[in-house]
Amino acid sequence: MIKKLLFILIGCIANSVFAQCPTSLIVLETQADVDAFQSTYPNCTQILNGLQIGPATGSSDINNLNNLQGLVQLDGGLNILNNPLLNDLTAFSTLTQLEDIYLFNNPGITSFNGFQGITSVNDIKLEQSFVTDFSGLSNIDDVHKLWIVDDTVLNDLSGLNQLVILNFLELDNTRLTSINSFDLVDQVEWMIIKDNDFLTSIDGFGTMTMVDNLSILRNSQLSTISQSFQSLRHIQNNLIIKGNTNLSDISGFSSIQTVDTIQLDQMIGSQDLSFFNTIIQLRILRVTRVDSITSLNGLQNALTLTYISIENNPLLSDINAIGGSDANFLTGMRIIGNPLLAICDIPVVCNYLSGSASTATINGNATGCASEQEIANECELNVISGTIYYDTNGSGDYSPATDAVVPYYKVFSTHSTGTSTTFSKAYGDYSNYVGTGNINTDVEDLAMFAFTPANGFNNNFTGYGNVASGDFEAQTTNTVQDVSIDLIATIATRPGFTAGYKLIAINKGSVPVSGTIELPYNSNLFTYQTSVPAASTVSTGMLNWSYNLGPFERLRIDVEFLVAQPPVLIGGETETWTATINPIPGDANPQDNVFYYNNNIVNSYDPNDKTVFEGAEILPTELDKYLHYRIRFQNTGTASAINVTVKDTLSDNLDWDTFEPIDMSHDVGEIHIKNKRFIDFDFPNINLQDSTTNEPLSHGYIYYRIKPKQNLVIGDFIDNTAYIYFDFNEAIITNTATTTIVQTLSNSDDKLLKISLYPNPVADIVQLQTSEKIDFAVIMNLQGQSLIETTDKDINVSNLDTGVYFIRVTSDNKSQVLKFIKK
Repeated sequence: MIKKLLFILIGCIANSVFAQCPTSLIVLETQADVDAFQSTYPNCTQILNGLQIGPATGSSDINNLNNLQGLVQLDGGLNILNNPLLNDLTAFSTLTQLEDIYLFNNPGITSFNGFQGITSVNDIKLEQSFVTDFSGLSNIDDVHKLWIVDDTVLNDLSGLNQLVILNFLELDNTRLTSINSFDLVDQVEWMIIKDNDFLTSIDGFGTMTMVDNLSILRNSQLSTISQSFQSLRHIQNNLIIKGNTNLSDISGFSSIQTVDTIQLDQMIGSQDLSFFNTIIQLRILRVTRVDSITSLNGLQNALTLTYISIENNPLLSDINAIGGSDANFLTGMRIIGNPLLAICDIPVVCNYLSGSASTATINGNATGCASEQEIANECELNVISGTIYYDTNGSGDYSPATDAVVPYYKVFSTHSTGTSTTFSKAYGDYSNYVGTGNINTDVEDLAMFAFTPANGFNNNFTGYGNVASGDFEAQTTNTVQDVSIDLIATIATRPGFTAGYKLIAINKGSVPVSGTIELPYNSNLFTYQTSVPAASTVSTGMLNWSYNLGPFERLRIDVEFLVAQPPVLIGGETETWTATINPIPGDANPQDNVFYYNNNIVNSYDPNDKTVFEGAEILPTELDKYLHYRIRFQNTGTASAINVTVKDTLSDNLDWDTFEPIDMSHDVGEIHIKNKRFIDFDFPNINLQDSTTNEPLSHGYIYYRIKPKQNLVIGDFIDNTAYIYFDFNEAIITNTATTTIVQTLSNSDDKLLKISLYPNPVADIVQLQTSEKIDFAVIMNLQGQSLIETTDKDINVSNLDTGVYFIRVTSDNKSQVLKFIKK
């Protein structure tokens, strides 16, 4: 009984002593705070929720940490910030357990002397640090994350060569001249070495066998990676070597066997890739702006490539090494801007171009490899082309002078390996690339038209290089009147600036139609300036145009308004426009005679963007209606763009069969559907002016509509992103336009995930209040454009313009959309 009472007494004493440490973060911002530590927290030896020494901003007067002696355990992070007078850390010599350490802007701390009792630490983070001596960490062999950034004195890491376990390493903007440590580390998850302008070589990592991601970026003096990574066999994801403009030797990677992605970009490089000859598994290959490379020799064993990008390599003349890769695995190919590359008809390229899923972009190379058509001729690929028209004069054949062409109409060629789909261009002509064997090419009949030949036409191609032609003539089956109107913004609506809009009137019927187009506008917010063609009548708040359209004919009207300045109109507001085409009585499809457009007012904008006009939310009852998408692009370079290509990615939640192009800014536009997921919009010889020479003519756009799949449910969302290529430059990636299926619009009361927002309205930080784990959250504007993506529950929205926004929160495959106001 006495022993039992003694144990209870000892336990009470221990708990009493431990209780002197607070349960929250301890912040010591001044020397007085440090000196008072032992009296404020008597007998505190185990800190469980973090210790901050120094202020988060400004500077402290702390010059010694003597009164912190005696600490044994420090969990939750040790943050030492902004202490210009502090010279050593020996007060921590009694520590035996430390979770994380973060040093920021402490000029007098040059060593880790005082941490000799620590054997393991989770994270070491040094930012604007002055540490040059790591010997105090000599007993540590296990670090989860080592992060050194913006260090102006460190030039050696030799004090860390005892590390055995290192999961994450980032060296960013240091004065390191070489990296010769970490020879005991076997595996690393992430490694980032970037912007170290004094780094000339990387020699460490001699025993490392596996890494998940390895990025070596923009180290301007780095010239060799020849003695390191000799044991590296497997890279789970990415090997990215980019922006190291003096790097010529990367032979240190000569043992790699499997890697998901290799990206070599902006380097001198060697003549070939022979040091990669051990690679037997590679999925994505990108070789861009490698100045000295002449061939891809070394990649002969990479037989399962899924994406190939070979761009702007001035001396490259031979890509035969990748010819044996199986084209059935490929989902994309870009061979662009290699002026000495004349031979591209290697098996993988030919086989890929001949397939229905080809998304190849090939241009800017030497003759023989300057275009898909040139390679098709060399590979003997087959082309079917023709014109789609309406025989207005009854001649029985196509007469360009009198017959009406049918633009933007789907043509599909069906063969044994799938279907190749294209659309007629602005003047009714089309070209479709196909493979071999029996092929049927046809178009879909319209409600009031049938096409001849009734079942399309057949070709039987043996081998490649065949060119066939076939026209489709629309014939009237009944007399139907059907006109439609669309309205899109071509110049973003910004308070105090000129806004541009385009009306698109289309006669979809079988008879000529005359009537009027009406565009009312809010004259308190918009001042009419001009339109082309000119309006028939102009009055305050109303514009009218008279029209006369034959079958399949289109009328495009450009309108400009001066937008009111704040505070009359501010960014974040929405202005509704309604365009009407008359007559409506007797029209076969009166619902498309009126078009509603909720126009988002912005303060600034990206000229290369993607917008879904229906916005960030739709109801389940709207799944049978079209979503309207607009992609804008602008040449902001210093010379005209000869060719522009826009690659659009269709969400899996969209019904590909309902895709319908409505309009494009330039008549040279071509459309090709790839694998029911990708759409290529090609503008060959567009000669798009640059914005410095002619700002109005530097813009272009694509406008189409498509329906969601009918089986979507509440919480499903539709994400779309476009990739814009100007000549041989890298892609400009647009925002992601997102639309979510919701139970009620702006459903802040939706309890699917039991999430609420606080505060709302918000100025700086909006909090997601929920007990659920957040997988990710996306903040969108009223047009469905993704602005912020995060996994945090506290989200900084201070950089957003004033206005209304949606946030879609996803957790465990459930999704909820809420609305908030940014003040």
